[in-house]
Amino acid sequence: MDRKKITKQEYLKRENVIVEYINNNLGKNISISELAEFSDLFQLHFHRIMKGLLGELIGNYITQTRVETFAILIRYTNLEFQEIAYSVGYDKP
Repeated sequence: MDRKKITKQEYLKRENVIVEYINNNLGKNISISELAEFSDLFQLHFHRIMKGLLGELIGNYITQTRVETFAILIRYTNLEFQEIAYSVGYDKP
């Protein structure tokens, strides 16, 4: 039985890829199952690994990232409230 062992370094690389994907796609509907598939992990394993690496559930991380990005854009741009809300993935401003 030849199973590939994944090291912590490999998990950290996958985490970085997932975090970058989330940051670059906040305006889209981000599916947890797509993220798990993208990281080449089973969904339950993905949840466990990401919680361990991020310190919180992946869904909470996505929500927090949207709120923080929204706050930054409100503070440092002249964009309209609605435009910012849609750009970070909210259906309704």
